[in-house]
Amino acid sequence: MYVVISVAVFFMSYQTVGIGSRRVSVMRFQAQDLSTALHAGERWRSDIRSAIAAPRLLTRDLRAGRKAHVLELVTVDGLVSYGYDGQRLLRRVGNGQPQELIHGQIESSRMIRDQRGRVTAWRWELELKRRNPRSQMRPLLTFLAVPAAP
Repeated sequence: MYVVISVAVFFMSYQTVGIGSRRVSVMRFQAQDLSTALHAGERWRSDIRSAIAAPRLLTRDLRAGRKAHVLELVTVDGLVSYGYDGQRLLRRVGNGQPQELIHGQIESSRMIRDQRGRVTAWRWELELKRRNPRSQMRPLLTFLAVPAAP
């Protein structure tokens, strides 16, 4: 009888620890994704503020009929572009330079010109993919930035 009870307690403990460790792992990855997105947002805001010309929002055709949305900024350091190809968020500094992968798990990304009276602000709405499809948390971030006056 003691052996049966011990096995049942051991099995239930093993299941509980397994479920807990999986949830902790998912939470750790979600926190890492949010941290990466927040750093990208702060870098984007800094690039917007340092633009010496009005930012341009472009759409480029990719392979297989997909489109990439690109925001180009002219800064003192040269051309800085942010692109979203449907999955990945990329940043490029300068023409012909390789693109830097900022984040690879993006659900959606929109950079929008936001006219507020006489001030033109830019808004970036960024939604990360969920690590757990059953998760009720929707990782949606919004960043605002205003270019410096020309």
